[in-house]
Amino acid sequence: GLSTSSSSITTDPSSSSTTPTAAGNKESVPLYLSEGLIAVHKPLTWTCNDVVSYIRNILTRDAQSRGFEGKMRKRGKPLMKVGHGGTLDPLASGVLVLGIGKGTSKLQSYLEGDKQYTAMVELGYETTTLDAEGEIVKTMDCAHVTSIDSIREKVVPKFTGKIQQVPPLYSAIRVDGKRLYEIARNGDEKDAQDVEIPTRDVEVYKVEVENTLSRNVIESGVVDGKKYKEAVQELEAAAAAAAAEKAAAAPPEDAQESD
Repeated sequence: GLSTSSSSITTDPSSSSTTPTAAGNKESVPLYLSEGLIAVHKPLTWTCNDVVSYIRNILTRDAQSRGFEGKMRKRGKPLMKVGHGGTLDPLASGVLVLGIGKGTSKLQSYLEGDKQYTAMVELGYETTTLDAEGEIVKTMDCAHVTSIDSIREKVVPKFTGKIQQVPPLYSAIRVDGKRLYEIARNGDEKDAQDVEIPTRDVEVYKVEVENTLSRNVIESGVVDGKKYKEAVQELEAAAAAAAAEKAAAAPPEDAQESD
């Protein structure tokens, strides 16, 4: 389900003077009880617009239950202002900052900071969307990757510091006024392949590669702790079985010495 952090809301004390109110009541009923910023934990499979609509509907029902009788739409747009401060992919879960009322105008400045992402990676194949959602288009043997240390030494340096990045086709970057993922999902394959995606400067401060997730990440709720532990147990069991199979196939030590 969706959860919010009420402790993160930043309210504007002057909002009552300009906030829409319901006319005709003895005591005017404000549209908002508070305006500002709020942190929401976006679940897997939800789009950011799903979250915005969900929160807007809650606030709309609240205003109506308090006796707000004004029109809920103005010039075809919802009167209840709710916006999000940056797109999270449907397959990503985590913190999504929402602006409510006057808070929508503060989203850009509030989000001028560093971001941290945690991802689980499976080696050996590539998909159309570069994540678990797409169709597999390429497979490759990864038996030569024998340790986490080898990945840290050979791969991590290529993805840290200032780099020239070509965003993937399935991303929220705009090209000619359209989101890239909209072109990829709504257009035909030729249209998608013909899109010229400009490179951009990106600075990655730190990349950590681990074979398990840290406890604080699991406890934060951004991943399903139960499913993650089950996946780790399956991986550990598979690794143990592979090691046992390798040991059984190896020639006896006395045979090696006799050679």
